[in-house]
Amino acid sequence: MPKYTSILANGYHEKIRSLKELKDAYHRTMGFFLDGKAIGSGDLNPMPREKGSVHTEAVGLDKPFRKKGHGLPMYLHLIRTAKRIGAKRIYSSYRLNEHSRRMWSEKLAKLFDVKTHYAAKRCRRCGCNSRKPRRYSITLR
Repeated sequence: MPKYTSILANGYHEKIRSLKELKDAYHRTMGFFLDGKAIGSGDLNPMPREKGSVHTEAVGLDKPFRKKGHGLPMYLHLIRTAKRIGAKRIYSSYRLNEHSRRMWSEKLAKLFDVKTHYAAKRCRRCGCNSRKPRRYSITLR
């Protein structure tokens, strides 16, 4: 059974233990480890207009560890870390690739109540409005 661990740290490699420390830190990266070896990372950033909320950014696994089932445990560590430091809600990034979008919309939706936030977009060709999933969120409390 693989043993996953993670550490949320600032740019000086000091542990971040609260939302206040997260807001004060310039770099906020969570290192993700498999049996003590670094296999990926992801950033947790405070939401500028929503008190007590954080969002993910630049989440990714190193190339040799992709498509091997490590993505879901990594996102679970991000969510648990956000809850541990006192966040009320965690949002996805605005810039999701197809794998991260699938992670939020399908895999995490089986484990958590994932809310989809839509954005209206006008079609350049015909002028009609359409709804496009913009980002996702999970309420932690």
